[in-house]
Amino acid sequence: MTTRPAIGATRISTAGQRDGYGQAEQAAEITRYAEQAGFTLLEIVPEVESGARELESRATVQRYYQLAEQQPGLTFIFPRVDRIGRRAELILGIVRELHARRAEVRVIGVPLDLRTREGALMLTMLSGVAEFDHSSIRDRMESGRRRKAQAGLWPHGSPPWGYRLERDARGVATRPVPIPEQAAAVRRLYELAVDHGEADLVETMRAEGWPAPTERGWLRKSVNNILKNDLYAGRRVYQGITLEYEPIVPPDLLSQVRAARAARRTSGGPRTAAPLLLTGHLRCVCGSAMGRDVDKSSYKGRVYAEYTLYRCWKAKRHRLDNVPRVPHASQVASEKLDALCWAALSSALTDPGRLVDLVTPTAAGPTEPPPARIAELEAAIARAYEPLTAGAVGYTLSIAESLARPYAEELSRLRAEYAAKAAPPAPDLEAHAEAFRQMLAAPMTFEDQRELLRVLRAQFVMGPNGLQGIRITLP
Repeated sequence: MTTRPAIGATRISTAGQRDGYGQAEQAAEITRYAEQAGFTLLEIVPEVESGARELESRATVQRYYQLAEQQPGLTFIFPRVDRIGRRAELILGIVRELHARRAEVRVIGVPLDLRTREGALMLTMLSGVAEFDHSSIRDRMESGRRRKAQAGLWPHGSPPWGYRLERDARGVATRPVPIPEQAAAVRRLYELAVDHGEADLVETMRAEGWPAPTERGWLRKSVNNILKNDLYAGRRVYQGITLEYEPIVPPDLLSQVRAARAARRTSGGPRTAAPLLLTGHLRCVCGSAMGRDVDKSSYKGRVYAEYTLYRCWKAKRHRLDNVPRVPHASQVASEKLDALCWAALSSALTDPGRLVDLVTPTAAGPTEPPPARIAELEAAIARAYEPLTAGAVGYTLSIAESLARPYAEELSRLRAEYAAKAAPPAPDLEAHAEAFRQMLAAPMTFEDQRELLRVLRAQFVMGPNGLQGIRITLP
């Protein structure tokens, strides 16, 4: 008796299901079916991936196609339709692709040939049922997470590095609590981040021997991930519900670090091994950065002089990439501009009357939040999810999210506005000017000048007729 070659296909959604949940049972069912139907089972291909993911991200599906092309006439056996996928268009697409490669698809429990009109109709119906079942599971999971959040418990997911989830007697996650040694490292990182960039932070955290979030130690990526994570402030908002827990970083320090990092991104920094004095602090009137460039003078192909310049990068792109020409001065000799800008800055720093025009103003934030409006918005968000929590028929998560979205967006906007700090008192310009007079009276090295520009976050703007403006931030 001639047997036909077949491939078994199993799928589970998460790695947590590997240990005895689903995978072994599916393989046993496929093996029994193959023996009864007269197939030679060549291999069982397991997949650990959500059936709702796009096909491009499912490597196992691509392997199905390769096997079908390598051995025309191969049969693929799935234990159920929802093991092929969890969305109707994905299920039908996989089956069509396998049929196009001259493979046969069998689903245990489906008696019809899926290549016939009747079989295709049944597959379409079962695919719709699989998608509906997946949506129901997702809605139940979201409803359960929302109930946990309403009870003041961590709804789902892992807390950020530096925390561990505390669990009750049943093993249910309750709240994140700081891990002392990791929390101390996070606080130290935030304290350093007020005045230092990522490269310096990596070097300092390594030198001081703090525990790191990766096996490779402190990296710029891990530093960036920690510094941009708002959860360290001890507050998480889930579907409009606020969960509070012990913070690792005080909110005012977190806000200070955000502002400092934003200012550093604006001011930039040296991109070359040998920066010029104004590298990272000079912008063209068009808004583009001006950086180091070199012009060469030559005669009959022989270079006899080189000139270091500051060049507007937008103008340089015109020269290199043939983008539209910019209608402004695009380059200035570096030595000339260094001397001009340093003299202008020094003169302004020591004169209180001119210093006031250089200081970047700080806008005052609102003084009092509107508690009545915030309470109204929180109540409206809660009402949008109540039918879902109660299990109302036909009321899905997407409906609840759609109804709650405008209230949640307004709530987030209000909280951001009223979290702003009031403007600090006006600086004592007389005292600052006197301090700058004493500092600039002593000889300064190139490194000293660069450090002063960094501390002041100085920005020089060049216009068509020369230096157009200077902005600084007083420490």
